[in-house]
Amino acid sequence: MELLTSFREKSQHKQSTEGTRMEKVRQLVEAQNQLQGNLKENSFQEMTNRMVEELEEKILALRESILVETHLSFECNRIELEECICNFGDTVERRGVKTNYAAFQSQIAVGAIENILPFGIAIDNITNQIFVAEHTHSGIQIFDENGILLKHFGEQKLKCPWGIAIDQLHVYVCDWGHHALFRFKLTDLSCVNSIGKFGPENGEFKWPRQITVSPDGSIFVADCFNHRICIFEPELIHVRNITHDSIVFPTDVKTTREHIYILTERKTMCMHVFTPTGEHVNSIITIGQGMDVELGWFFCLDVHNNFLISDMGANCIKVFSKDGQLVQKVGVIEDKGVLIECKGIAFSLAGKIICVSNTKYACLQIFY
Repeated sequence: MELLTSFREKSQHKQSTEGTRMEKVRQLVEAQNQLQGNLKENSFQEMTNRMVEELEEKILALRESILVETHLSFECNRIELEECICNFGDTVERRGVKTNYAAFQSQIAVGAIENILPFGIAIDNITNQIFVAEHTHSGIQIFDENGILLKHFGEQKLKCPWGIAIDQLHVYVCDWGHHALFRFKLTDLSCVNSIGKFGPENGEFKWPRQITVSPDGSIFVADCFNHRICIFEPELIHVRNITHDSIVFPTDVKTTREHIYILTERKTMCMHVFTPTGEHVNSIITIGQGMDVELGWFFCLDVHNNFLISDMGANCIKVFSKDGQLVQKVGVIEDKGVLIECKGIAFSLAGKIICVSNTKYACLQIFY
């Protein structure tokens, strides 16, 4: 009885908190649309510079507040789930839920994306909007959770956008056509600055692929044909490079406070683990025909730092534990979700895997 009462109280508190959060999200989206609409139409006669600054300050304050509540809600869900498992027994099914695997069932193919060639994706965990880097229109398209196209940007600046990442203030895009890294404001989607040209020097790239924002705010770029990881400050100031014999044609990179994870193709087709200072720890999850992953360019980490790799060769998502053991395949043919040539993949704070597939079935798919 005490346990049931506790769950009811938590449920009521969660509903109240979620209602407050959703109202803030509504205000945030309204403010962003107002700002983006005015700037797009160059309506500065209606909005003075001070009004623009005040609106940007409001947006950033709302984002910070919502992010804190999002993290708290996510942590409450995790603790509540573990309490439920602890009190009602640890069956195989519940163990799966505890580690998020049993919940990863393909539920819905969300919205066909027509006439685009998508690659990298990123999630704004504040608004749950999905940012897709695509080649057909050389820009970034933004979708809601239902696959509805909301807006697009970057077509005047980008050529072949591949990787994309988001922090609290900006959207970062790797363009392998321009061999450059671009920074856009998240508030109004305007381009702030860029860095890069074709070459091997610091601040130059050769077909850069994926990008990520580290916990300390640094920007990590998989500089594929220079065989290195480039690290920048948020303002796109070059800091240092990570090079190693194992880093050959890196396609994706992700970071935690403890490790840097680098996915490579061709000669050293593995997931390579490095320390934050750039020292090689080990290599796990082999890639190639007959290996753990047949063909993988993109991966992400879930909340437990398990690896979620979109396997283009096997047409599914493969979930690996931290030590490189295959745990589950998601979106296989016999499942409800069918992934053909799956590319970009991301994991949201709402506990969902979002993957984009292209060529035969250009669509966003959500698994939870």
